Amino acid sequence: MLNRLSLDFRGDIGGFGRAPISSGGLLGDVKYWLPWTPWAIQPWLAVGYRAISFNRDFAGSNNIDLQFRGPTRGAGFVF
Repeated sequence: MLNRLSLDFRGDIGGFGRAPISSGGLLGDVKYWLPWTPWAIQPWLAVGYRAISFNRDFAGSNNIDLQFRGPTRGAGFVF
């Protein structure tokens, strides 16, 4: 059973050298690889958690600071 599970962790950060903008994100999820393999395609189901951040400083006092966080789910395949 455990050989069908995998853990994924991803992160990114950006905005270097481009105006006063910064962004970043983190994602962690668990994938379950389905035993069904039609035409040598390996399908999977995933659940996890994701956080995304975006900051922008304008010339004045108008700043944007956004953060989105929450659970995720998905499906996909590898061929």
